[in-house]
Amino acid sequence: ILTTITTLYSKKIKLKDLFSGPFTILLFFSSLMLLVGLMFIPPQLFFTKHIMYIFYIMLFGIMLYPYYVKNKNLFNYVALTTLAIILSLSIMAFINPNMIKDSWGYYLFYGLIFLLIARTVEIFTLFNKKNKKKTKWLSYVTIFIFSLYILYDTKKLMINSENCPVPGFSPDYINESLNLFLDSINIFTNVYNTSE
Repeated sequence: ILTTITTLYSKKIKLKDLFSGPFTILLFFSSLMLLVGLMFIPPQLFFTKHIMYIFYIMLFGIMLYPYYVKNKNLFNYVALTTLAIILSLSIMAFINPNMIKDSWGYYLFYGLIFLLIARTVEIFTLFNKKNKKKTKWLSYVTIFIFSLYILYDTKKLMINSENCPVPGFSPDYINESLNLFLDSINIFTNVYNTSE
């Protein structure tokens, strides 16, 4: 992601060139197609899946580029904060995996549905209105939910890693890491929103 962002910055690519007209729609649909493709391509197609994953990461670098252009110091601060959150939660999950229950998945899913509805309402009710208090509150809730997702997905990753030596079980490392990657991106963007 950082390589994509710094390359765009060094080439002096303007935001209006990236995020205007049909290119914005192309970015959105490309990210959706790559995500669906990554989820449904079997792990036996090793190179295809890895190349798509690299393109997906590069696409997220393009999507995070405006954050970098807006404030480089804040971007670096948020990146380190996000890294600290992810590392501490992952270590916590590895040290005490029994505290994370399988039933969390249902509650986290409902929390995710709540976030989608709340963000949709926010888009339509706060459009062109600068109500930072409500936006920050929702960002804090998002950070909390995706922090719990980091714990939950790390435990799922640990369980699936134990199943690797089982005959007939084909591990899908890309899909396993994709969950943590998406959790991390959501934490990053919401920590950025609360830090502005």
